[in-house]
Amino acid sequence: RRGQVLGTRHCAACHAVWTSGASKEPAAPPFRELGLRYDPEQLSEALAEGLLTGHPMMPEFRFPPDDVRAIIRYLKSIQSRQPG
Repeated sequence: RRGQVLGTRHCAACHAVWTSGASKEPAAPPFRELGLRYDPEQLSEALAEGLLTGHPMMPEFRFPPDDVRAIIRYLKSIQSRQPG
């Protein structure tokens, strides 16, 4: 629940943070599809030390360890299955 709340608060302005629906910003991948690009565990360090992307609209986020764990648990819980 905590990871869902954090994702909604900090990320839903651009990303689809639920198990369905489109992202408000077309360039922002839905959270449920991040597992197709990354192992959610690999995002832990970036979430803790500062998540930077090449996209100018993406702000830099830094989360404390408990929040990072909650976000990763949430991401893992909503990932789409890969086809086939």
